[in-house]
Amino acid sequence: MDDAEFVAVVRRGDAEAVAAPLEAGAPPDTMTDDGLPVLCLAVAACDAAVAHSAAGHPEEVADALAALLDEDDSETRLNAAFGLLRSNDPRTGEAIGRVGRPPHPAYEHDHRLSAFYEWEREEGSRAAE
Repeated sequence: MDDAEFVAVVRRGDAEAVAAPLEAGAPPDTMTDDGLPVLCLAVAACDAAVAHSAAGHPEEVADALAALLDEDDSETRLNAAFGLLRSNDPRTGEAIGRVGRPPHPAYEHDHRLSAFYEWEREEGSRAAE
């Protein structure tokens, strides 16, 4: 399977189909035409099953999430920071700081932002102890 075919499999979002080329030796850092590693492609699509298949290691998924914090798209940064929080990654505090202001008032009740506030409250409590 060539790189283009592997990227197409990742874009389809079929975790089992992604596992087969990886087992055959396809590198998880294969790049898309626009220079994004396929692992980041899966993470940006919030497709955890494909991301885990592509990475094989949770720390690689966390690194891909951290890389997405530089994206211009606020939704991508929001998803990346939430993924780091859910993974208990030590970069969570920095990630939350890089999310920025919510892009729209409708985000006021977003579960991800609520999780950030809760995480910050808990971290503040731990620091005060």
